[in-house]
Amino acid sequence: MIKQKIKSLLLNIPFVRSYLHGEAVILMLHRIAPLNQQKLPENEGLKVDPDALESFIIEALRNGYRFISLDELYLYLHDEHFKDQKNIIITLDDGYKDNFTYGLPIFKKYNIPFCIYLCTCFLDKPNMWWFSIEDYLLEHSLFIWDSKKIDISTQVQKSKLFLKIRDHVLTNMTANKSAKQILENIGIPHDENAYLNLALTQENIQSLLTHKIFTLGCHTNTHPVFNNLTFSELQKDIESSLQTIQELFGVKSEHFCFPFGGAQEINQKYCDFIKMFNFKTAVTTRCGTIYSQHKHHLHVLPRIFIKGRPRLYDLIQFRGKKIKTY
Repeated sequence: MIKQKIKSLLLNIPFVRSYLHGEAVILMLHRIAPLNQQKLPENEGLKVDPDALESFIIEALRNGYRFISLDELYLYLHDEHFKDQKNIIITLDDGYKDNFTYGLPIFKKYNIPFCIYLCTCFLDKPNMWWFSIEDYLLEHSLFIWDSKKIDISTQVQKSKLFLKIRDHVLTNMTANKSAKQILENIGIPHDENAYLNLALTQENIQSLLTHKIFTLGCHTNTHPVFNNLTFSELQKDIESSLQTIQELFGVKSEHFCFPFGGAQEINQKYCDFIKMFNFKTAVTTRCGTIYSQHKHHLHVLPRIFIKGRPRLYDLIQFRGKKIKTY
């Protein structure tokens, strides 16, 4: 509570806000849906409550913020008049159906631009393996791994094991070894189509594209861990995604989002690699805000992750380095 009050005070000091907030903030969301306390917080943490999102937008507008698109950000980064303004860009990763059912009505109501970075495999085989882990752990009180019995009778124990299994999948998942194989090797069944109802459909996206406030971004085809694949495999995956978007929706995706785009998964060589696709921008999952200097680093833009019930003071993030680059 004290930290939140300090952030709120800092938000109203122009010099401090300018330093911590920069010229713009790119928000990273995933799902927009009511929170469910019966589920594991590790997956529920991907959600933003719809009512809380609307309250956040209202609070931001009242405090002089404006919501802009990624295309506007790209142009403004080359415009000297961009300085000392309060801009917010909303981006959503993966392509969840609730972005359409809960998100679109809110964005339409307040004329808020937004970008969904689509994993094109979500259109026919979502492969949301993280939900298979959660559902299995919620249904059991004991897990056997490498002949060791693990007590998971409490939610805390389930959450701890969830993180361990998720890390195991991310470490071992490659172009030739799927999450399904990895999970089933440790005794967790996984149907790659089990969560199709949670993903955006082709019809949903076609409807979204009729709205000028919507941008369709690229988030690869299979959501791979970059440093687990060769550059040739990555190129094939991204080209497949771009081709699908072009063929199904008749648009060229000009903005990219790195899957698992933290410092552990991507570095300078991957950011340089992504330039070959001629995207206007590429965003990471590294925490940071946007400054005019980012016009020289358009393929490694930081974001701020929001979840649950966000407030305006969440835009103030304390960090060691002002400009996040590689």
